[in-house]
Amino acid sequence: MTGHELVVWRLRFALNAGLVSQVGAARALGIACRTYQNYERGERPIPRAVDLACRYLAEHPDELSL
Repeated sequence: MTGHELVVWRLRFALNAGLVSQVGAARALGIACRTYQNYERGERPIPRAVDLACRYLAEHPDELSL
């Protein structure tokens, strides 16, 4: 997963769950907002666990608990 794909995930799949902000997306993934921002900007590689979590939440949005 690339930073751009992470942005697309946030805007496409998380929109319905109210996660349009980076803060909300980071919270849903259980990571710090600064870390999430670094992933989106491509400043840090996105770990496989985050990639898999995004894919899972895209398929199971009812699992999102903020």
